[in-house]
Amino acid sequence: TWGAPIRKPSMIADVGELNLEALVALVSSLAFLAPALTARNAAQPWLACVFVTLATAGAFHHFCGVGAVCSVDVGRLAAVAHRFAAHFCLLEVALLVLGPEDPRLHLLDSRGGPVTEESASFECAPDDVVVVARVLPALSLLALHGPHGIMPTEDLYWWSLFVSEVLLVLACGIFWMSQSRRGRAPEVLVRFKYWRRVLRHGPAIAVMVLWLFCLWEFPAHGLVHALWHGALATLLVRTLRALLQEDPLEAAAVLDASVRNPSVAPVLLAGVALVALPIAAIGMLVEWCPAANAISAALGGDEAQRWPTLSDSTSCREGAAFLAVAAVPAAAAAAGAWWIIDSATVGADAAMAPALSLWSHENFEACKVLLKGQADNEGDAAVGKRLGCIMGCAGAGVGLLAVVATEALGAFSSLLGVVSLALLMVAMGLVASSAEAPTAVSRARWAFTMFLCAPAVAMQILLVLGGAALSSGVPHVLLPQWACAGVEYAVVALLSTWPLVWTAEVHETWQRKSNRTFAWPTTSWRFI
Repeated sequence: TWGAPIRKPSMIADVGELNLEALVALVSSLAFLAPALTARNAAQPWLACVFVTLATAGAFHHFCGVGAVCSVDVGRLAAVAHRFAAHFCLLEVALLVLGPEDPRLHLLDSRGGPVTEESASFECAPDDVVVVARVLPALSLLALHGPHGIMPTEDLYWWSLFVSEVLLVLACGIFWMSQSRRGRAPEVLVRFKYWRRVLRHGPAIAVMVLWLFCLWEFPAHGLVHALWHGALATLLVRTLRALLQEDPLEAAAVLDASVRNPSVAPVLLAGVALVALPIAAIGMLVEWCPAANAISAALGGDEAQRWPTLSDSTSCREGAAFLAVAAVPAAAAAAGAWWIIDSATVGADAAMAPALSLWSHENFEACKVLLKGQADNEGDAAVGKRLGCIMGCAGAGVGLLAVVATEALGAFSSLLGVVSLALLMVAMGLVASSAEAPTAVSRARWAFTMFLCAPAVAMQILLVLGGAALSSGVPHVLLPQWACAGVEYAVVALLSTWPLVWTAEVHETWQRKSNRTFAWPTTSWRFI
């Protein structure tokens, strides 16, 4: 009424009934001060600030749920701040494990110098690390989680994971491919001790991802969050102590070029299958779109006889979001496999090795004449192989774009998928046909590519184009649904396992590189 006093909006609401679960979660949020203290003792103020921010944001968020003491707007802001801090902390921990945030790897000598006590000192992070590992992730996550975020709330969890993965791959790529570290990157990234480090400390990252899932899906279960806080803080303290507080020369273990740190390049070729096949199985077996599958089954026949496919999973928002998140590590693994295949060059360099090992002037001159006659053929083969590997990386990138933009581009994303499959098919053919000296292994690889992989990919392209050209847009109107699903299964399996046919050449190449960099260890004993 006109005579009633005007009541100003308050940031604090009336205190309601005490929520004991939220109180327990509030107290347990302070457990993240333990990894903050560990980072501070390791002379890492940046990581200490990240964990303090996470503890503060979590305590504030659960404080608003203790007794409804915060207004609706303040409670929403507290939840947004907590989620932003959690995702940013996840990204920083992953960057620490993978290298960009490890202070002992910031000053790598590109000329191959060892890491000493002086070079391993904790100094300010380089400019490229500050930009790609701190500023860019913070701005990107703020754009997603801010009060006026660019994405709808129902898709925010999936988009946060997707953006975090992209930022992680981008930061690692820029860090290792920078001019000062490019010369040491192959010596680190394909060695056993680096991947042992990743597998040893990877559980902390996996636990953080599961905790984020509970944070989004079960926001009111304070006891569940309290258990996650304790377990996660313990793992983070253990990870920080292992990476930051051990012997300053411990980081040099990943730079070890001796036989104690062998190359695992042939094993990394299996990374595509280890990543892509479980993703494809989850995408097919989980019923992401029950309503859409029922409609498609009604059009194509009996629902009980329907075979699950990845294309069915992209017909709804949940399935498309899962595949977009899962496509990032699959594309990264594919790009890494193409890079390793490109490094496996068995040609003039391999033919030179026997002559040098014999250490005979006559044999050395004869080898030079032989190599001169083979130079043209091997040059053409090397160019074709390099072009094929570039096209393979491009195909992986276009495929990632097609999966991510499924909902936004609609039918155009199917055309991007066709372009990706075509690039991969041509790349596999070029690389398989670029053998310097035909052997039984190269002939078997060529037959496997041309008679199995290429026909399966071509059939999948025809099915996608045929389905897109028809008004229904359903590929299995051309063939039975089980046949279309079988072609998709074959394409996924063949593309995932095709890099394994290069295991012999990759093993030989990296074994040769290891022999070049061999050096006798420095010890106090010498046996003569």
